[in-house]
Amino acid sequence: MRYAPFLFFSLLLAGCATTANDRAEPARAHTVAETKLTICSGYGCKFTDRFAPDAGDRSRLKAIMAQGATSPAAERRAIRRAIAQMERAAQRQLRFGTDAPLSLQRHANRRGQMDCFDESTNTRTYLRWLDRADLMRHHKQLRKIAQRGYLIDGRYPHKTALIRDTAGGVWAVDSWRGRNGQPPEIMPISRWENSSSSDFAYDPSI
Repeated sequence: MRYAPFLFFSLLLAGCATTANDRAEPARAHTVAETKLTICSGYGCKFTDRFAPDAGDRSRLKAIMAQGATSPAAERRAIRRAIAQMERAAQRQLRFGTDAPLSLQRHANRRGQMDCFDESTNTRTYLRWLDRADLMRHHKQLRKIAQRGYLIDGRYPHKTALIRDTAGGVWAVDSWRGRNGQPPEIMPISRWENSSSSDFAYDPSI
């Protein structure tokens, strides 16, 4: 317990303090083109906006994902690019300001600013769209959102979206450390669960 004040202070500065349960997923639309995606922001999904990729977005996403068709590793690289593309499209359409990386408390309660709950929920939504559009050949989007860190273990709470490859391996797809429109980190879930957000240098390259 002697670490509690330090952990609380870390949460206020750079942590992802939202630990609410996953929210219910919206009903499936008749076609991918008609799907309106619910985008969370404001920390803990305080604000929700509706976004649908337009024809140009869909064409770009199809081209991006086609480049990942050769292997699971190539598809994970394509997924990074596709998530970044969808974030930029949502920002443009919804007229968000640029979401700052991490989740500093000075950005809380601002539309367009996202903590790890918002990021993981939105990334899951984007992955679900890619999955339902049949653009992923080597992976499936998982409904579950994973969490690591419970304060008492010396780590602040953090969440991520998930995918499963055709061999059964589960991968974290974590958009939290980059700015809006930068690619998410993708790593084996075991590595993600046993790390903290300061263990890796964020790589924005695709």
